[in-house]
Amino acid sequence: PDFLLGRLWLGRYYSMVDSLELAKLQYDEVLRQAAQSNGKYKKEEGEAHYMTGSYFFATKQYGRSVESFRKASGMSYDNSGMQLTWGQALLQLLDKDKAQSENDALVADAIAHFRKSVAMDQGSAAGHLWLAQGLILARKEGDPRNKELVEEACGEFRKVLRIDPGNADAKKGMERVGCPGTGK
Repeated sequence: PDFLLGRLWLGRYYSMVDSLELAKLQYDEVLRQAAQSNGKYKKEEGEAHYMTGSYFFATKQYGRSVESFRKASGMSYDNSGMQLTWGQALLQLLDKDKAQSENDALVADAIAHFRKSVAMDQGSAAGHLWLAQGLILARKEGDPRNKELVEEACGEFRKVLRIDPGNADAKKGMERVGCPGTGK
C-alpha cells in the first residue's frame, strides 16, 4: 500500500481509460503519504501534483489546476505538457468582470508558460499554436507593440504549419490577424 510509484502507475492507467475519479484517488493517496515522508518522495509528490492539476483541468476547475501545477513546479517537477496545460488553464481564468490589469497579467503568465513548453518541445504543434494565440491576446488597443506581437504570432503559426501542414486553427489564425501570404 505504500508503494507510491505503483500508485502513480495505477493513476496513469485510470487517466488513460477515462476513470478520472479513480485516478484522482490514487494521486491523493500519493500526496497524503508523501506529505508524511519528510521529503523522501519529492519526485512522486511532484508528479502527483501535476496529475492532480491535469485532473482539475479536465474537470474545468482551472484555478485549482493552476495551483496544483505551481505545487508540482515547487517540487521541481516539470515537462512541456504541464507548461502547456498550465498556460491554457490561465487563459480559462480570463474574465471580463476582472480588472484589465488582472487579465493582462494572466495572459502574460500564460505566454511565459507557452514559451517554456515550446522550449522543452520544439516539435509541439499545440505549444506553438497556443503561444501564437496568447500573443494575439496580448495585444492592446493603441499599443505600439501590437505589430511585434502579430509578427511573432505569425512566426508561431508558421511553425505549427511546418509541423502539421493541415492545421486548420493555424491557418484561420493567420488569416484572422493578416499574416503575410494568407491573402489578406
